Amino acid sequence: MARKTRSSAFTLIELLVVIAIIAVLIGLLLPAVQKVREAAARSKCLNNLKQIGLAAHNYESANGRLPPGVLGAVPTPPFTYPQGSGSAAWLSNLTLMLPYMEQDAIYRQMKVNGSADKPVGPAWFSFDPNYTLALTHMPGFTCPSDNPYDAYNDPNTRIISRVYIANSGGPVIAFGYFFVSDFEGDQPGLTNYLGIAGNAGYSGDTSSSNWDQWMGVFNSCSKTSIPEITAADGTSNVLMFGEITGVSQDTGSPPAKYAFTWVGSGFSWNNYGLRTDIDRAFGFGSRHTGVVNFVFCDGSVRSLRKPARSPDTEYNTYIYLSGYKDGRTFDISTLSN
Repeated sequence: MARKTRSSAFTLIELLVVIAIIAVLIGLLLPAVQKVREAAARSKCLNNLKQIGLAAHNYESANGRLPPGVLGAVPTPPFTYPQGSGSAAWLSNLTLMLPYMEQDAIYRQMKVNGSADKPVGPAWFSFDPNYTLALTHMPGFTCPSDNPYDAYNDPNTRIISRVYIANSGGPVIAFGYFFVSDFEGDQPGLTNYLGIAGNAGYSGDTSSSNWDQWMGVFNSCSKTSIPEITAADGTSNVLMFGEITGVSQDTGSPPAKYAFTWVGSGFSWNNYGLRTDIDRAFGFGSRHTGVVNFVFCDGSVRSLRKPARSPDTEYNTYIYLSGYKDGRTFDISTLSN
C-alpha cells in the first residue's frame, strides 16, 4: 500500500517573521558597513594629502622653495582684477608638482610659461597642449567621500579655471570660471585639495589690521620656503593643503555650485573658517562626518573638527594655523579630532 508522505512549508506568518528578522539584521549591519566605508575613504583622503605634502617637500628640495600657489597675476597692490585671462599661464602648484607625484609624463608635455618672478601667458585653457592635458582626471586629487565630477551633470556649475587675490574694499578671494557648457562636452580634471592662502592671502595691507600677518604659504606667484616657515611659526604649526567641496548655500536657491580644476586652482583662503559640507564655496570643508583633512608643512596629516567658526578660540586657532608667520601660540587640541 502506498504510504503518504508529509510535506512541510513556511506559513505566511513564519515567512513574515523571517523577513522581519532579516530587515532588522540589515538595519543593524548597514550603519556598521557605512562606518567602515567612511573610515576607509577618510584614510584614503589622508593618504592623498600625504602624497601631495611629500611632493611639495620634494619640489622645495629641488628648487629651494615651495611651488607658487599659481603662476598668475603678479600680486601688487592695489590688487586690481586682471584685465585679461591671457595675462599669465595660470598653472597651479599641483600642476608644477606633477613630476614629484609620478606624473612626469604629463608634465613633460606641458608648456610652462614664465615663472613666479615673471609670469606670462597664454593661459592653460586657451591653447594646446595644456588644455588637452588638463582633461586628465587624477584620482589622487579627489576625495573618495566626494565626487566633484558630478559638477558636469549640472550645466550651471561654475568650473574654476584660476584663483587669485584681489581687492574689493579689502582683500578678497577672486576667481575666473567657465560654465560646464563652455567646454562643449570636455571635462577638465578636478581637485578636492587646494593650498592654504591664509586668512586673506597676500593683501599688501599695512594698516593696523595687518591682514598679512596671517598670510599662508601659497598665493599667486608665492615663493615661500620651508626654512622660512621653520624660522617663523614652525612647520608643525602651519597648514599646507586642505580639502574643499565647492558648494555654496549663501548665493541663492538652489545653491551655487563650483568645482576646482587641478591645473589652475592652486589655493583658497581660510577666512570663512572650517565649514560644513554645503556652505561657502571657497571655505575649506569636506564630505567626511565632522572633520576636514589637512596636511601640515612638516608633512604630517591630521583631521580637524568642523565647523571652526565659533567659539572664537576655535576660529582663531584655525586662522593661526593658516598663517605661517603670525607668531601666535595656540592649543591645536581645540580642533584636533
